[in-house]
Amino acid sequence: LPKYMGRGYGGLLLSKALSTLSGEKTISVVADPNAEPFYQKQGFRTIDQIESFPKGRFLPLMEKSILQTEKN
Repeated sequence: LPKYMGRGYGGLLLSKALSTLSGEKTISVVADPNAEPFYQKQGFRTIDQIESFPKGRFLPLMEKSILQTEKN
């Protein structure tokens, strides 16, 4: 919801989700164009665009490489 945007909740959730991974991974996201700056702030980079609906609308395909060590 817009009233919760910019408060850090999305970054916390994404960080928590990524922290559950182990090893070397590349995470891909097909983002809403309005969310592209959020993912860039989280370290993702835009690698391509995917055509969406309606014709002529494109969504950014973004990725981030991560390396997490095994947790004991």
